[in-house]
Amino acid sequence: MVQGYDTQAGFAVRVRLGGRDHWAVDGVAVGRAPDGPCIPVRKPSGRLVRGAIGWAAKNTGAVGEAIVVGDQYLTDIASANLAGVRSVKVRNLWPRSFPLSVRIGQRIEGVLYRLRFGRPVKGWS
Repeated sequence: MVQGYDTQAGFAVRVRLGGRDHWAVDGVAVGRAPDGPCIPVRKPSGRLVRGAIGWAAKNTGAVGEAIVVGDQYLTDIASANLAGVRSVKVRNLWPRSFPLSVRIGQRIEGVLYRLRFGRPVKGWS
């Protein structure tokens, strides 16, 4: 899980991995959350995606290309587009796990997709 925050110290990324928190501010690893207020950065956000990719590159040795896999156009895929990263849209396997407002948004996404491309999204009724 990756979360992004605007802080007094800069843009902070919190990565929850293996039951532990890892923090970086402006790409530099820090041992704990920055002091002062942390204002959450929500999707869609290109900074959030770039921050996660930067953290992974510096802390896991992963280099090369990245791809964002998501189940919602307006959050996951839009974030990837804003970051200039390739994306793959997948069908949500558990739509009932989302609040009604999100499910309605996903239906609207499906209608817009059908209007734009003239065919339904595979797996959507």
